[in-house]
Amino acid sequence: MLCHTTLVLYCLCLGLISQGMAVNLWPQWLVGTTNNNNNNNNNFGGPWWLLPATTTTATTTNNNNPPSSNSFDWFQRVFNNKNGGQKTNGNNNNNNNNNSNKGGNNPAWLPDSLFGAGGAPSPPAGASIRAASIKIKPAMVKKKLRMAMKPAGDGHSYIIKLKENAIVGAAVVNMGDAIRKNSKNIFAAGVKKVTTVGRKKFLKVRAEKRAVEEVLNFNEVEYIEQDVQVSAAAYCATESNIASWGKDSLDKRNAVMDNKYSPLGNDGAVVRTYVVDSGVRQDHDEFTGRLILGPSYTNDNPQPSSGEDQFNHGTLVASAIAGNLYGASNKATLVSVRILDGQGNGFTSDLVTAIGYAITDCGQQQGIRCTINLSLSGGGTSQAAADAIEQAVQANIPVIGAAGNGGYDSCNTVPGSAPEAIVVGAVDNQFAFPSSISNYGTCIDILAAGVDILGASSFGPTATTTKSGTSFATAYVTGVVNDYLSAVPSASVLTVKQFLSGWATRNAVSNVPSGTDNVLLYVGCFW
Repeated sequence: MLCHTTLVLYCLCLGLISQGMAVNLWPQWLVGTTNNNNNNNNNFGGPWWLLPATTTTATTTNNNNPPSSNSFDWFQRVFNNKNGGQKTNGNNNNNNNNNSNKGGNNPAWLPDSLFGAGGAPSPPAGASIRAASIKIKPAMVKKKLRMAMKPAGDGHSYIIKLKENAIVGAAVVNMGDAIRKNSKNIFAAGVKKVTTVGRKKFLKVRAEKRAVEEVLNFNEVEYIEQDVQVSAAAYCATESNIASWGKDSLDKRNAVMDNKYSPLGNDGAVVRTYVVDSGVRQDHDEFTGRLILGPSYTNDNPQPSSGEDQFNHGTLVASAIAGNLYGASNKATLVSVRILDGQGNGFTSDLVTAIGYAITDCGQQQGIRCTINLSLSGGGTSQAAADAIEQAVQANIPVIGAAGNGGYDSCNTVPGSAPEAIVVGAVDNQFAFPSSISNYGTCIDILAAGVDILGASSFGPTATTTKSGTSFATAYVTGVVNDYLSAVPSASVLTVKQFLSGWATRNAVSNVPSGTDNVLLYVGCFW
């Protein structure tokens, strides 16, 4: 249902929405040339509160200097939870020094694993330095069958440790037959390699889990474990020649760019993001080997593939999340789920279906974490959308959503009003709040780069485009969440929220409207 330009129909529309009817969704971007006029005479057919793409006021004149102090109370803050559109300060013990993963001063949401082999940087003045100690590691608990948190490949690779008195040749034949018999659903099942290390004998096999559980009972088997993925320890590695200021800004605490990007975490490895949008161009160079085509739920006839992006929106969003060059987490896997049609419109009913698909599909994967990106917005609130997002969070899937564009209260939008969503507003390249672009309000959790964002275009396999809107700020937050989960895969959604808030830069953004938290996204490796 489309809300037209008159106030009467707008109010009527919101009333119908509150009764559970589907509401139109628009992608949260505003394109093109910047201007500072207030000419509203246009033929845009969308809702009055969404500015047309061709007459964007993309920058805000800033006569005020940004705040001089970035208040960074690094271990005393907790994430602000939303309650009915209002935020209240949570009161939990996750920031207590005694909850550190190593017993030091780091809060639980900032484990050393985020920073790689070099460990965490020194805390700021006033924070105690952890005492040096010699760590005595406990012996590994022996298990007959051990599953991996980060399995290698598609999760069907296992290592079988044979007993020392086992005859290898006989074991290869017998176990190979059993594995092939019980692994009908995977390709090339069987024994793939035999390795001897000193007196210890190992088989590498490809098998379904039920086959492994049967082989586990063979007398020759000492134990079986799932093959674990190992990766280069490139945490906090620096990328140079960053093409987009938006990506450059993610590891900066002020608006001074250096054309470099040094994120903590592991670049989104073993994280799967569901891009619920207008589709993602499947043959674009930004996504080589890391884009999966999910379902398409639009009303188009015929129904386009989720690998098509007729509106030229989801492709840019996906590139900001995990593009090879433009992405905040360029090792993450992307799943395109199409709910916006060729005009950029969709319905909350399709949004609910898409979130349900993501929850189900993620639950069928092994050894990965998932995120859901919602770079879209609709006028009014939706209990159905909020309930679907709540279900995703209960499945430990963070949902990151756009605050919306046009300068309105984000608490009156979908998904901005959903209490469990991580809602994102925008800033420009001077770290000023762009009131002509970004919505505001207590429902916004964090701010990120969202003006003049360069990334992939659907117009060609190497094409690029530059656009503005909270869609792209949302994509950057999703990429940062991917970076975090790649290094802390056991983190809960609450812990993710605590990290975003706790590691963020406070009071760095100018012109922030009253009631909107001045919290700027940060993923750098340095205090």
